Amino acid sequence: MLTSGYFSVWIIKSDIDYSKYLGNGYQVPDNYGTIVANHSSLLDTVIIGYMYETKMVGKAAFKSIPLLGRAAELLGTIFVDWADPNSKHKTIEAIVKT
Repeated sequence: MLTSGYFSVWIIKSDIDYSKYLGNGYQVPDNYGTIVANHSSLLDTVIIGYMYETKMVGKAAFKSIPLLGRAAELLGTIFVDWADPNSKHKTIEAIVKT
């Protein structure tokens, strides 16, 4: 990952009230978080998803890439179709469901 520009990770713990989005009484699990990362290759997405056992959000075109697209699907990536005007809403729904 260092060769593709992924140099370091900062972990910031923050108490955020998600009840507005997920309903009153929702408790955030201890191992829950959000990773915001700029990546320089498609391989970074798969590696980060595997390393941190996360659900990734990526563009729908990523699915058509041999091996990497399939790996992303198996890791549970949420795909966004930029051509679909409803993609933002669908992505938010998929994230909340996940």
